[in-house]
Amino acid sequence: MSKRGQKNPNVMGIHLGEKVTERMKNQHLTNAELDRRLARNGGMYHIIRKPSIQTYLLWEISIALNYDFFALLSDLLAAQHPQMESPRQNTIATINNLQTENDQLRTERDYLKKMIDLLEVVKK
Repeated sequence: MSKRGQKNPNVMGIHLGEKVTERMKNQHLTNAELDRRLARNGGMYHIIRKPSIQTYLLWEISIALNYDFFALLSDLLAAQHPQMESPRQNTIATINNLQTENDQLRTERDYLKKMIDLLEVVKK
């Protein structure tokens, strides 16, 4: 918090308005088109110039641009505070563990196939 009790948007280390603008450019979208998608009568230009965006509006923008800005924030939060518990990070860890287990099972399967082939050769 600053001296006057206002939040410092630079604490996040990310300018959400710039990220929204980047996504709009990637989709060749104008401010007017974003306004239309959000059923607003203008004003998005001023909102996306700010480094922070209210949660409900970021939710709507995420849907309108088909991009999860919350995942972007979650990844940044996890990088800045790795000790923090995160359901998303737990999911990623679970996926990584399952991929490792899957790789091990593939190796075992291949080994067993080779053993079966050898047994068939010996049988003949």
